[in-house]
Amino acid sequence: MRDRLLRRSPLAIDVGIFTIRGGALEVLLWKTSDAREKWILPWDQPRPQEQLENSAQRIVREAVGTAAAWIELAGAFGEGNRHPADAEISVAFAAVLPWGSLQLRDPQLVWHKVSDLPSMTQKRKNVLEAALSAVRFRLEHSPIAFRLLPALFTLSELQKVYEVLLGK
Repeated sequence: MRDRLLRRSPLAIDVGIFTIRGGALEVLLWKTSDAREKWILPWDQPRPQEQLENSAQRIVREAVGTAAAWIELAGAFGEGNRHPADAEISVAFAAVLPWGSLQLRDPQLVWHKVSDLPSMTQKRKNVLEAALSAVRFRLEHSPIAFRLLPALFTLSELQKVYEVLLGK
């Protein structure tokens, strides 16, 4: 993650990585040393010839050591505020991981409850909200909740996942 600023691209890929921990929906954030943007989503720039979704999966693997159980494009942002990578366009993805022990690969990566997020710039909040909306929208159209559960689960655990994702 530290060599990102060496490569310049008009695009940056931001990934909202979600899981359920301690009965709450959490998102993985990266703590920066930038005084203006303390917390951001894990990101990188696409490598040459790399498809955007493959870039997003690579970012997830680099962050937690495993591929996302589900990943989907959540939107593109280019409102004029540049990305920390100095990219003009941020392409946002939403990803979910089953709950359990996930090995964070960087000490600057920290899980945060979606209901209690640290201070973020408005652009970063917009990207995060788009990723969360993609997860909640897809919940109504596909069995994404099952991707947040371990291989063996109870119906009560499945119900809890739906309650947590929907915030009800």
